[in-house]
Amino acid sequence: MHHNFPFGVTLVAAIGLLGASGSIAIAQDPVIGGELIIASASNLGELDPQASTSGETRDIASNIFEGVITVGETGNIIPQLAESFEVAPDAMSYTFHIRDGVPFHNGDIMDVDDVIASWTRMKETGIDREIMGPVASFERVDDTTIVVHMSQPYPTFLENLSSPRVIVGILPAEIAVKSRDEFEPIGTGPFKFVEWVPDSHITLERFADYAPSPGFDGPDGFGGKRTAYVDSVTFRNVPEQGARLAGMLTGEYHVANQIAATDVPQLNASGVATAEKLLPWMMLHQTFNVSRAPGDNLDFRRAVQVGLDYGILLDFATGGNFELGHGWQYEGYPYYSDAGKEFYNLNDVDRAKDLLAKSGYAGEDLTILVTGDQQVPRDYSIALQDQLKKLGVNTTINAVDTATWTAMLGQKDKWDILIGGFGLAPSIGPFGMLRHFAGANNLQGYIDPELEDAAERTRTGLTFADRKQGFEDYQAGVLNNAYSIRVGATGLYLAVRNEVHDFKPYRVFRAWDVWVDPKS
Repeated sequence: MHHNFPFGVTLVAAIGLLGASGSIAIAQDPVIGGELIIASASNLGELDPQASTSGETRDIASNIFEGVITVGETGNIIPQLAESFEVAPDAMSYTFHIRDGVPFHNGDIMDVDDVIASWTRMKETGIDREIMGPVASFERVDDTTIVVHMSQPYPTFLENLSSPRVIVGILPAEIAVKSRDEFEPIGTGPFKFVEWVPDSHITLERFADYAPSPGFDGPDGFGGKRTAYVDSVTFRNVPEQGARLAGMLTGEYHVANQIAATDVPQLNASGVATAEKLLPWMMLHQTFNVSRAPGDNLDFRRAVQVGLDYGILLDFATGGNFELGHGWQYEGYPYYSDAGKEFYNLNDVDRAKDLLAKSGYAGEDLTILVTGDQQVPRDYSIALQDQLKKLGVNTTINAVDTATWTAMLGQKDKWDILIGGFGLAPSIGPFGMLRHFAGANNLQGYIDPELEDAAERTRTGLTFADRKQGFEDYQAGVLNNAYSIRVGATGLYLAVRNEVHDFKPYRVFRAWDVWVDPKS
């Protein structure tokens, strides 16, 4: 198969998740210059794009670094530093034709030696090095052509290589071969690194010699034709919610994330800023502990599954910033399936009570494990406890910090119902979802052979149709057996000042194609 830009291939689930807002104001003649100041609730822990899966790293790295391929707004795989790519029918080799003349921030011109060195670095020391696991060798054909040879068929290589979970950014070869302690943030992106003051801020500046991807009309997801209008971008660490709000109202910041729903009316009435929805952001799930009673009984799990009103639960937890949906991929995305939909949001209390009686549940107190330091899951568990009580299920909420919650996932003697959220995983295709309910460390505490088979077919199917069928069977297995319930999708609010134009909420802070009007 030969894939010529700009069409790409639709191999991953859509990541253009953001239904709520378009431009903040109608951009007419973008102004070049000025500073964009972004207030971020979270602190940056790692700048190396190959060394972290955190959203904070993605926010910064996506503006500095580029991969050979990436994902567009609707999840299609698109070239970034590649001009085109070819896939062998047996998925044993991949050929990439690299764009000529692309400069790094240090002035060097990128070629395949930089790509090979960067990919070798990812294979040997990357935090997600498994994506390079089946790679046997990298063959340098010429200055702009590289062939990746596999040790076994690897039909999902493009999906994994383009995934923004870890940005496989291309570095100059002389930096890629150094130890991690000697890492320098030099990429090919629209902004280049200036300074990082830990616990304070990180500053980038516009890369005047940036070479955008040809063939696009404008930005597309993580790639496309990207344009840097502002002279500099400063990401400030502002963990206090009140400080972010105050800074937005005074003009200290241009954009801020994680705005409380209760602050939205004040922002929208201020005349200087507006609140924008980022939806869907997180896929909220409710998973049963199948390794012990009563969660080991399908009638009990089904009773809870069919007896709840997810709309009321989500409205209480989010203040209305949610979307209903049953499956482990968002509707409209390539791997979306209706499998298991017949059990979703039925709010059938009578049927639930009949199933509870049939299950033998005798009113014993069950433990709901939830992250107490995350507002939406915590408030959801409170509403859930109330609805379960009306069904006849008694519960106690154990709200712990995120680190403790994570440590307790495998302690199946400590909880019966788990409340959690999937962030990036369902938005970049099905593969990140497979480990949650298949494999030795699955959430439900029970290995289902049919789920294992479906997960394996999803990973190894040579055609998209084969992989999609595998994932449909996987989803059907989870939902039809009520191992877990995808409650719905929840969102976030961001604040944007009126002088900021063309900022569109996304999975990362996209500083490209955003401009600041000094007259606003």
